[in-house]
Amino acid sequence: MIGIVLFLTLALITFLAISAYYAHALTHPPRQAACASPSDLGFDATPVEFPSRDGITLRGYWIPASRARGTVVFSHGYRGDCSPDLEYAAWLTSAGYNLLYFDHRAHGLSDGTLTTLGFYETRDLLGAIDFLKSRGIERVGVLGFSMGGSVALQTAPLTEAIRCVVADCTFANLYTLITHHEPSFHIPKFFAPVAASLVVAFASLEARCNLFAHSPEKSIGLISPRPVLIIQAGNDQLVPPSETERLYAAAKAPKELWLVEGAAHRSVDKLVRAEYERRVLLFLDENLGDSRPRLSSPYQGEEGRGSAVVRRPSSVIA
Repeated sequence: MIGIVLFLTLALITFLAISAYYAHALTHPPRQAACASPSDLGFDATPVEFPSRDGITLRGYWIPASRARGTVVFSHGYRGDCSPDLEYAAWLTSAGYNLLYFDHRAHGLSDGTLTTLGFYETRDLLGAIDFLKSRGIERVGVLGFSMGGSVALQTAPLTEAIRCVVADCTFANLYTLITHHEPSFHIPKFFAPVAASLVVAFASLEARCNLFAHSPEKSIGLISPRPVLIIQAGNDQLVPPSETERLYAAAKAPKELWLVEGAAHRSVDKLVRAEYERRVLLFLDENLGDSRPRLSSPYQGEEGRGSAVVRRPSSVIA
């Protein structure tokens, strides 16, 4: 009997230790070196530095359009930085949009040592908006990828300056996302919900906030009547389409879900590049840009091969 008790006690301690380890790893990701700079891609960008709402120094780039009709803020993904998203700069600036890129806390060139995948990062995006307001820009659109989409969806209800949000491959809830990744825990599947709960609990303790109480799924419905475009890869192994379905169900009109079958995480634009640019620019033009025609048209390349499913509320005319 004593042996059984000792075994169960040891198993419980091991289970808790594994959960605490994953929580620490989740909130302290390794930094990724920038893969490119604006000058590498031929852009005349200005390096910028500004504080988050809680005083953490954030760094990035300002890329102006020659005849601006709006401003877009980029919000990058987890364990990344803003440099991979510079590939969007050419067609967005050509269409007349100023661009603000920056690294979230604990990522890239910015300060900070801890990430929460959305909670504290709202203060980063609010800091970026404060930076733009100090330069006379009062209205922005946000293009967020994965974690960055989570940040955008949780920040938009906090400021009217965000006029529209594009969320690309964004999770709905940190707990359900971690549950989806239960194979990495190397535990029996029926323990996954408990393990996910413990990881979120330990992460909350490290971050000194309640990560159960805050999620994109809970905030997205508060963005209306401002519009949201949700883009999802049908073959996403990191953020499964079920997460996007939860987001779309929680959102209020005007909302749109564009699901592209066959695309992997963050690769919708690579599979159907022309359609991706067309949809994003149309969304920005309708909800952020002024009434002037664009200086150039969206990319007119070869269409991708992925099949797409588009969903809108019945009250929204396609």
